[in-house]
Amino acid sequence: MKKIYLLLTLLSTTLMLSSQTVIQDSVIIGNGYANKAFYSLQNGTVATIPNNNWDLAVAVYSIQSASIRINSAFGTRLWQYTAGDTTAWTSLDTTGIASSTGWIECFDQDTAYEPSAFEYTMTGHPNYGWGVYNSVTHDVNGIALFVAKSYTGTYKKVWIKNQKAITNTMTIRVANLDGTNDTTITFTKTYANKNYVYIALESLIINDIEPANTSYELIFDKYNAYINPPGVYYPVSGVRLNRNIQAAEARGIHEDDAVYTNFTFSNNMTLIGHDWKIQPPPVWVIVDSLSYFVLDNPGNVWQIWFTGFSGSSSGKYYFNKRQVAFASIEDEDDNLLKVSVYPNPTSEIVNIIYTNESSTNGWARVFDINGKLIHSVVLTPSASLLQNIVLQPKQIGWDAGIYFVQIELNGKITVQKLIIQ
Repeated sequence: MKKIYLLLTLLSTTLMLSSQTVIQDSVIIGNGYANKAFYSLQNGTVATIPNNNWDLAVAVYSIQSASIRINSAFGTRLWQYTAGDTTAWTSLDTTGIASSTGWIECFDQDTAYEPSAFEYTMTGHPNYGWGVYNSVTHDVNGIALFVAKSYTGTYKKVWIKNQKAITNTMTIRVANLDGTNDTTITFTKTYANKNYVYIALESLIINDIEPANTSYELIFDKYNAYINPPGVYYPVSGVRLNRNIQAAEARGIHEDDAVYTNFTFSNNMTLIGHDWKIQPPPVWVIVDSLSYFVLDNPGNVWQIWFTGFSGSSSGKYYFNKRQVAFASIEDEDDNLLKVSVYPNPTSEIVNIIYTNESSTNGWARVFDINGKLIHSVVLTPSASLLQNIVLQPKQIGWDAGIYFVQIELNGKITVQKLIIQ
């Protein structure tokens, strides 16, 4: 009777299998990588927007940001004019634009959201490249002129005139090189929970098309990356992190053997990037033993590894993912704990990760399908909050089958299903 009661208790407890199940997924950004996809590790693709029809991406995530990025992956280029200041607007001469005389080609930082191309020559506060911060008004006032080649191939002169603090507005002046079509626009930068609004230099229409920046972690798109060697910027198709999202790389380790607590998390925007694939003719090859851990918006940890890539024909990324840690140890039911058991299924090794916030001893127990206790470990208090128990099922002598891992700690208990192959 005691054994039956234990088994029923195990089976009726929330198993949280979704956290350990490997999920196959894919993202498509279209022929020629024409689109940009915003991806949530919990919910999948949340939005796909055109990525080949804009020139400037103006940061709206902070009233203090002076960032204006360019669409260099689709042909937009930017040069800062150094032969004169903003008073040279009507007399600006593009002679030598492709040389090093009087011109500086500007690039976006590819590992961080800032500095942007328009901030390329910044020297630090209060100089932000295109403008200088005024400590009295808190405005940023334009001090430099630029020439931009649009994604359509036309050349424009550009002057970021100012960014007003009180109204949170930005004013941009754009004209053809001969002075025609001289247009000035002023627009608000108040867009709740957005990272960027997009502007095409031909139309100067403000496009607010991104999803809320709290709704996704990853961005699948074509972007310019700094390739070293040979030390040049080059368009690539890859995966970038959303702002404030952190990730860690597990390179040279099979995904089932990688434990996220062994790696350092970083907010390097291109930590996942593009080099998980290589292209020896005629097909793309995925780098073996390479996975990434991503801390999502709610605070959960996911593991992701790529399994295929179509290239520019459809821009389709194939990958696997699984949740390996939870944002909080406590469930909505205060009597339950959240614990990660992975890889699951497994054959050689299993990690039982839990948060030790107790001042007294607890227990980790493993039961077979019949409810028989086959393994137990005392959980002692530790100065380190995150704990990991590593077990090798076959060396212990466990046969293939279904088992249940029970964690009892601080008066709370949870159970997870474990499959040994």
